[in-house]
Amino acid sequence: MKNILQILRNVNSRRSTFYIFTFLIFCTMFILNLLTYYTTDDYSYMYSFASGERIKNIFEIFPSMYVHAQTVNGRIVAHFFVQLFLMLPPVCFDLINALIYTIFIVLIYKYAVRGQGLNSIFLLLIASIIWCVTPAFGQDCLWLDGACNYLWGNTVVLAYIYPFVNLLKGRVIFKNNKICGIIYGILGAFVGAWLESASFVGIFISLISVASYYSRFKRIPIWSFISICFMICGWILMLTAPGTISNKVGSVSIKSYFLNTYTDTRKYLSVFSELIIVLVILVLFSLHNIKKDKMKLLYPLLFLISSLIANYIHVAAKGYPDRSMFSSVILLTITVASLLYDLIKENKYYVLIYNMGIFILFAGIIQFYKGTTDIFNTYVACMERESIIKKETEAGKENLMVPVINAKTKYSAKYGLVDIYSDDTNSNLNQFMAEYYGVETIIGVEY
Repeated sequence: MKNILQILRNVNSRRSTFYIFTFLIFCTMFILNLLTYYTTDDYSYMYSFASGERIKNIFEIFPSMYVHAQTVNGRIVAHFFVQLFLMLPPVCFDLINALIYTIFIVLIYKYAVRGQGLNSIFLLLIASIIWCVTPAFGQDCLWLDGACNYLWGNTVVLAYIYPFVNLLKGRVIFKNNKICGIIYGILGAFVGAWLESASFVGIFISLISVASYYSRFKRIPIWSFISICFMICGWILMLTAPGTISNKVGSVSIKSYFLNTYTDTRKYLSVFSELIIVLVILVLFSLHNIKKDKMKLLYPLLFLISSLIANYIHVAAKGYPDRSMFSSVILLTITVASLLYDLIKENKYYVLIYNMGIFILFAGIIQFYKGTTDIFNTYVACMERESIIKKETEAGKENLMVPVINAKTKYSAKYGLVDIYSDDTNSNLNQFMAEYYGVETIIGVEY
């Protein structure tokens, strides 16, 4: 029995096993992306905000994004990619998005493990947590518009601030290459301008990391200073765009802030209740580690505080949809995963830790079945509607009545979004869909 367990441990820690599991995550996400059709805002972003015409080349995106910043919001970096990929064949986005999701899971793994060996099962455990806990998985990771904002934004921030997190250990990545460090710093403007919550948290973690490094070595790497300055500039430009101020910022009053704080607290505790219980259990069993090494508390504490910041930054926003909780999901997952991995490496509380891992993986399998079933059923419904539209347009009909598609779980990109209005052909969504299909009007019918 011991020999079998040792063989399994060896296989689990092999680089080849890790690569196989990583490839499986990529293939899974690629298939799920193939099964996800255009949704809601995708139709409007096919057209230029400047001219109203269908975007046909990359140069038409720049004036479109200028008007977008003036009238919609300042996330022009994210929406540049939205309009770019809506101009290309869908499979291009499906491939790139699956790759970015895979990088995203590996990044969370690296943040949790911190270079303490390879553990392929732990990679799957992290993927299971993200799958189960994310309150709007389809909108964040499969919907083209949503993924370019939330999945890509958070992935870019995690990748960009990784050198900063290394400063917590006293490691300086760009120590001997100042030119790369300066170029890296300038790229911070794009990172800062990607997504309000993720970019702000990236700035916060970077500042704490630099402060920690300075407290020990009494110097600040030049690249880190340049990076933080550019990230802050990008974030401010995004936040102060006329479209952001008019459409994203809520009422400025103490009463509204208190009310939103209360609402956002309840939402955080409700959505992450299971993960918070796991966190409390892990902290209790990690107390002996914390007494020996305070860094083992400070590291997960930094990400826990960052998760709360990502939640409460929406106090000043007009709304707080479930998809906007994605940054909080990621940071809380890193908090839990880092504590869990420390206990695994110590090989203490063996029964508790491995039972907890088995439970998370089992929950992931159940939710994966439910989610993929709904994604597939939603795709079939979309293809059936496409067939109806094709037949009616070929018959010369200009005013279409099509079935409304209602997804059943958070794993479908359409869940929680308006598929098509059934009472207003003049709504922006219906008008853009009519333009896309080349008809005068289109309206949904509930069956």
